[in-house]
Amino acid sequence: MTKIEIKKEDFEVFWSMTVRYYELDPQGIVHNANHAAFYDQAGYAYFKHVNYDYTKEMKESNQDFHTVQITIGYYKPLYLDDEIVIGV
Repeated sequence: MTKIEIKKEDFEVFWSMTVRYYELDPQGIVHNANHAAFYDQAGYAYFKHVNYDYTKEMKESNQDFHTVQITIGYYKPLYLDDEIVIGV
């Protein structure tokens, strides 16, 4: 596997949260499906940062956009109370 170098200065917005109990699976790590929800929330933080009102725009233009594919690499498990920081 090729290692991708990611630098903080490549991102404009950072969204952070702490892992909550209900996001864990029986193994005590964040359930795979929750990672996509975290990315979605980070995207919303970006919209707020650039003053883009997604709901208003969708209603006024009668257009929408959709996520059609997500690829997630799981390199390290996330546990209860871990801090997550996602750059957008």
